[in-house]
Formats: sequence, C-alpha cells, structure tokens
Amino acid sequence: MPVEQYSSLKIGNITLKIDKLADQCFVTKQGDYVLLTSVAKTKAGGEIMLEGRKFSDIHSLYSYPMQSSSLGIVRAGKLDLSKSVWCLRDFKQKCVVIADVDTFVIIPLIHELHL
Repeated sequence: MPVEQYSSLKIGNITLKIDKLADQCFVTKQGDYVLLTSVAKTKAGGEIMLEGRKFSDIHSLYSYPMQSSSLGIVRAGKLDLSKSVWCLRDFKQKCVVIADVDTFVIIPLIHELHL
C-alpha cells in the first residue's frame, strides 16, 4: 500500500514527533503504551497510520494511596524490538515518557483526541 511518510503530526493541541522523546509517546484505546517511530498517510484513502514500538512489562509506578496505573501512570520495563501499526482512530492520549535507569516512567497528559 503506497503511503506518504511524515516526521510529525499535529491535530488540535496535540503534537507527536518521531525525533523528540517528549513528543513520541502515546497510549491507545486498547491500553498499549507506544513510542512513535513513523507517521504515514495512505495515498488511496488518506488514513493516518502511527507506527511505533510497544512498551511491555507495564506496572504501576506507585501503589499508595492508589494504584498509579488507574490514572495511566506506569513504569515500563522494556521496549519491544518489533514495530506495530495503529490507525489514528486507535489513538487515545499523548504521554510523557521519562527514561529511568533501566525502565521508563510514562505519564499521560490531560488532552485526549476524540475521533
């Protein structure tokens, strides 16, 4: 399928960029935490696709006074080597990712995309 490649995507007040860690992370409606590697638009239908590497080994960052994962705040232990593709309609929320010693801390931002 022929596609046009982009290094960033801006929709409303949400910006995703493949070359800036602060703008690379998002969570899907299915609950996958993703580090963006490419943005593409299909030439035929104009559908926007997000390619990225999924974080795995997801756990709450803290457990008191409640599990942080209930707020979407998590610690991820690994970043998958293989890439996956999501449609823009699968996008739920932009996140900030902070590299810790051997893990990543992921914090969702307030704005969401409603499609």
